[in-house]
Amino acid sequence: MPSPALVARLSPTPTLALALTLAGCATASPAADQAPSAQASAQSESGAASSTAAAGAPAEVCADEAHHQFDFWIGAWEVKGPRGALAGHNRIESILGGCALHESWEGAGPSRGQSFSIFDASRGVWHQSWVDNGGHLLRIEGGLDAEGRMVLQGEMRGPKGEEQLHEIAWTPVASDHVRQHWRVSSDGGDTWKDLFIGEYHRVSD
Repeated sequence: MPSPALVARLSPTPTLALALTLAGCATASPAADQAPSAQASAQSESGAASSTAAAGAPAEVCADEAHHQFDFWIGAWEVKGPRGALAGHNRIESILGGCALHESWEGAGPSRGQSFSIFDASRGVWHQSWVDNGGHLLRIEGGLDAEGRMVLQGEMRGPKGEEQLHEIAWTPVASDHVRQHWRVSSDGGDTWKDLFIGEYHRVSD
């Protein structure tokens, strides 16, 4: 996403984006002339090592559909504003075995930012934390709506210290086209002002 500093220039509103793998190795086969007790001990140790290895194998905990609802955003993108001006380039990658998305934004100007998005299965919500080189932090949460958009909301203080509610929606227009709509409310969501509408067009890596 564009940084809050970039959004402020594009909008009239002056407001502001693992597993430790355990490896077990089986013990060597006991010699033929070992005593029965020694053989049992060796077999017990071998079984314990195998169990430890199995327990340490990374489970596909993020293989279910809910963890991949935001996969339409993955890829390399050229982002343009509503009037066709280049806003910047964005790259979204699936990381940590498909458990999270990493965003790396490079604005057409000096703005830079990164975010991490993850489906929190314990609460059934998507979470994103965005930071940028302007020192901003935006934390937003939500999920897919009935129209298939990923809609996330979160609060952040405005330039005068006032509480503002931010909402960002990503719409999969086509396999190579995503629309991002960022808006803000100063009255708890009763009224909204558009901050940024970005058209993402897929480019080759």
